[in-house]
Amino acid sequence: MTRIPDRRTGTAEQPAGDWPFFRRAALLLLTGMIVLFGVLTFLGQFQKDLDFRGLSITREDLPDRTVYSGYGMGYNRKIPIVVTCLPGGGGMRVEFTAGESEVQIYQMTEGRAERLSAPRGGGTPYGWEEYVFTEEDARFFAALPEADRVRASWGAYLGVTVLALFLMFHAAFPKALFTLRHIWTVEQPEPTKLFWLGYFFSLGLGLFLILASFLLALTGDSL
Repeated sequence: MTRIPDRRTGTAEQPAGDWPFFRRAALLLLTGMIVLFGVLTFLGQFQKDLDFRGLSITREDLPDRTVYSGYGMGYNRKIPIVVTCLPGGGGMRVEFTAGESEVQIYQMTEGRAERLSAPRGGGTPYGWEEYVFTEEDARFFAALPEADRVRASWGAYLGVTVLALFLMFHAAFPKALFTLRHIWTVEQPEPTKLFWLGYFFSLGLGLFLILASFLLALTGDSL
């Protein structure tokens, strides 16, 4: 940033409205986000899940059973979703629970599903605790699917990183960008206080959006 010499002191005056410490902090924050989320994306390659009706489900293999667990939303609170598969008797017993609801049970034998619990009404429009665990769901888990979906995407990370680099350029050279924008219409254009107000508002908003985008890219949700 070019400063105007002070005729009385010979030192450079700070342009009105410019906060260089804010811009330096923004650059440090963006650099930190790029490094931090790069590390988290790398670590995320070793953490896999599988998709069940839009939920992220993890698999845990125990000595006598396989447990799939995750969280769903219901009535503005998180509800634990658990599916337990117990092999034995020439088939597979599949149990489904959501929150404090009663367990729904199927016995899978030679590809046939027999419901061992009472039929349920409701469904997902009423929340996961009323979810009807179907024969199709039971067959899906009875096949013991492996958790093979990596949610932390390198492509999504790189896409957000490119946006972060553009914002870093915006933070580092505000006056140069202002001059480039107005040089064709104004002789020796100088930023006004109104420009700086809008500039720092957009910079703060950009930091928030970049952080939110990194988080979405890390969790595998749509940007």
